[in-house]
Order: sequence, then structure tokens, then C-alpha cells
Amino acid sequence: MKQIESNSQAKTPWSEQRYEAGTSSYARIYTAVHEGVRGQLVRIEISLSPGLPYFDIAGMKANAAAAVRSRIRAAIRNSGFDFPKRRITASFSPEVRRQNCRELDLPLTLCLLQADGQLALPMHCAALGEVALSGDILPDRDFYNLLSCLSEYAARSELSLIFTAAFAEALQPRFKACVFPVSSLADAAKFLRAGLSSAQLKQEAGRRLNLIKITPPPALPPRPAVSYIEGQSQALAALVIAAAGRHHLIIKGGPGCGKSFLISLLPYLLPELTEPQLHLLRCIYAAGSQPVPELVGAGYPPLRQPHYRISAAALLGGGVPVLPGEITLAQHGILFLDELNEFKPGILDLLRLPLSEGVIRLARANQKIVFPADFLLVGASNPCPCGQLYEPGSTCGCSDREIARFNAKLSAPIRDRVDLEVILHRIPAGQLSQTVQHQATVDLAVLQQQVKQARHLQQMRYQAYDHPEWLNSNVPADVIKQVFEVTASAMKLAQQFALSAQLSVRGFQKLLRVARTQADLRACPLVENADIALAAQFKITESGSPELP
Repeated sequence: MKQIESNSQAKTPWSEQRYEAGTSSYARIYTAVHEGVRGQLVRIEISLSPGLPYFDIAGMKANAAAAVRSRIRAAIRNSGFDFPKRRITASFSPEVRRQNCRELDLPLTLCLLQADGQLALPMHCAALGEVALSGDILPDRDFYNLLSCLSEYAARSELSLIFTAAFAEALQPRFKACVFPVSSLADAAKFLRAGLSSAQLKQEAGRRLNLIKITPPPALPPRPAVSYIEGQSQALAALVIAAAGRHHLIIKGGPGCGKSFLISLLPYLLPELTEPQLHLLRCIYAAGSQPVPELVGAGYPPLRQPHYRISAAALLGGGVPVLPGEITLAQHGILFLDELNEFKPGILDLLRLPLSEGVIRLARANQKIVFPADFLLVGASNPCPCGQLYEPGSTCGCSDREIARFNAKLSAPIRDRVDLEVILHRIPAGQLSQTVQHQATVDLAVLQQQVKQARHLQQMRYQAYDHPEWLNSNVPADVIKQVFEVTASAMKLAQQFALSAQLSVRGFQKLLRVARTQADLRACPLVENADIALAAQFKITESGSPELP
């Protein structure tokens, strides 16, 4: 590695960059740390003063500070710089609470060399990255949300440049204006030692970004081919309604009836992710230290399928450090709970607030974090321990007590938050050949287009309330009466069904919400009797059959 010039040349004073008071030196830089999904802006300050060599870091946990000190000391020396032999005081504001803070290596190193006069940083710059002991800057996709945080701050403030490693996500158009990719400390020194202006550095940053080969986004994978089976038409209709209005759904049926396969089609029925939605998901997966799923990278909503033995922290988020859980990883997509009745009741009850509020609030000893939780809940379960309860010619041997205990695992408050319930039967033996022979198929692209048109109608409806993101499933209750436009006869039919099925207030509102979505799928401005009748079919009573007057 080419050595940097001697220390006497390196310590050329930069009066416009360094703040000097007597023999002390001061420097400042900005960075970001993981805090929730978006990241948190942090200011780093360093002061060098006479005294015995000592490196003190305030605003960071002791173990994390020791690790950072060791890494940057080796990186500075191995890059040809001199490590300052003075009293070093570094400060982080606000305090950094995480134990693993590798993203702070580069900003702390640059700030230290700036204070010592060995580098000349532009005013009000930021940095982000992990520095190897050799001085190389390591790219890391987990920093996507941190780079987003700094870029948003740069867009509304006087922040000029963000020094970071050149990784693929840095080439996003929203980041290009202020990212300066560097490969090592020695590479950064070639420009920062020359005292170039911010404009010159931005010009060099643009040249470097243009030289990096941009990997095109993956093409949308083909939609699966689905044979049309008469017995599954009601379940398919429920999937379309769920996708159009984001109505939470439960499918009940015996083993092998096709529950999981049908639910796996939901990502292809939902509208493709918009650029802001994809950006948020990239931030979420970066905050969770997980790669972006291929399906999400291609533009489809995520489909998360946690195991029924999942812990509360893995579902809601938590741990040390606090990471987003499966609910947040399913943002703008589907949270699929297979074997729903095998989940612990306490785990399922944790879904009540996220389903109602759309966010998860976590309180820890020293911090409060809010994670997004806007997802479609889909569950699949057997109707009884053996799964044969609803099958024609049932051979179910479960007692009434066993069935009641099995279904009691899904509490009434959770079930009350579910809009659609469907009973699915196994495909009759006479129709099994249709699953492998050429015959009529379900065109998922056509169904997705119907979903998009229904979503557009909802957007236009709620635009008057300055909330075009509302859907029929989450529109406030006081808006239902004003905009749902239910005919008098349809409202009377809904009231009769609510009385016979003993629906709660929330259950009655959900009946109207599903009916409104069905009317939107028909592009009909009024909710009519047929819409109420269809919505009532998706309300399963204890007997297993809907009751419609």
C-alpha cells in the first residue's frame, strides 16, 4: 500500500476546518445509528488537548467504545497515518446505546484525523461505514436505512457530503446527490488531503458513482399457473376481497385441501410495491440485518410465514439490540400464520393492538421504539384436532369438548378483528385429475387488475378526507355512514344477519366493510343486497355455517 506523506506534511493547518484554542484542536462530523427503522442522526465531536496519551469516548457503552478504539487505532496506523499522541476526547450526541456500532468506525476515524490536522474534511459532512484493521472500508447492506437517514437530513440542511463505502444500495437515485464512495482511508486521503472544495468533491463523487456497474433490478417472476377447481372458487373469491380491501382472512379446512397453496397466491393478487413502499421495506430489512427477499426486490409484497413456536420478541420485535419482528417484516404484505390454532393464545393476543393501530410500540429500559405494522393477516387452520370436521361424509372422532378447546385457542377479540372466514373442503376424488390435466386456469393477472381498480376507487373515495391511503378495512368508523352508500334494503338485511349471528359492533362494521369492497370489485357505487349476502357467507358461526335470514 502506498504510504501517506510524512506527518510534517500531513499536519498542514486548515484554519477554515479546524477550531483551535491554544494548543487544543476540535473537529465535528455527523453519522447515523440504528434506531427503529429509519435510523437516528448522531453528531460526533473530538477535541485533542495536551496531556498523556489517552482516548476517552463519551456517549457510548464501555464495551462498544473499547472495540471502536482498538479497530480505528490499527486502521489509522496501517493506512499510513499517525495516531495522535495527545489526550483525545470524543463525544456522541445523542448517546449511542447499541453494543455493536461498526457503522461509527469511519466517521470517528475521519473526525480524529481532521482534529489532528492530517485530513481536511468539507464543512458539515457525514460519514458511515465499518473500517477493517487494514484501513479498508467494508460495504454493508445493513447500512441502507442509515444512509437514508443521512440523505434525508442532507436534503433539508447544509450537510454537503456523505462518505461511505460503495455498495449497491448507495446507487439508489435518492442517494446519489450526496454520496462519496471511498474504498479505504488511504483512498479518502487522496482527496481530503488536497483540500478540495465541496463542489469538487461532489464532481468526483459523481464520476465514481458512474463508474460502478449498476445491477438492474430483477425481472418480475412469472405468476404461477393455477387450475380452476369449482370447490375452491369461494376461497379464491375471499382472497380477491382480502387483497382489494386488506381484509384479514382465516381459511379453515382439513389437511391437504389446498389452504397454504391458495394463500401463497396473495402476493400476486396485491398491487406491486410503489417506490416509497419498497424504500421502506429496504430500510426495515436493513434494520433487521436481513437480506431483502427476492420476491420483494422484484416488486411483489412480502409474504412472511413464521413457525407456530415463534417467541413474542421474534413476532413483535425485540432483543438486544432491538430488531423488527415478523409483523414489521411483513409491512405492506402478508403475515401468514399456518396452523393457526397451534400458536400459543398469548402470542396471538399480541396481534390485537398492531391490527388496530398499524404500529408496534416497544418500551425498553432506556428507549422507546415504534415499528410500522401495516400488514394483511392471513391464517390457516384445521377445524378440529383431526381436521375432518367439515369434510363430506366426515369420519371425525373428536368430542365436542376437544373441538371447543381446540377452537378456543383463537380468542374472541382476535377473531373479532378478522373480516373473512372461509371453510375449504378437500378436492373430491372425481376432480383430482383436473389438477394435472390441461383445462381452464385462473388468470391471476386479471384478478390483480380487478384488485387495482377496486383500490383506485377507494383512493378516490377517501381523497376527500386527505387520506388516499385508507382502505375499506381501516377507514375510521365515523366515516362509514358518510361514504359507504348502503341501500336501505341492504342495511336492513345486514341488521337481520347481525342479530341472528350476534355480531359485535366491530363485527357488524366489518360486515359492511367487506360488502363495500365487494361492491368496489363490481365497480358499483352502492352496496346492495348481493354484496351483504356475499359478506355474510364469510362469517362462520359456531355450527360452521353462515346464517343468513
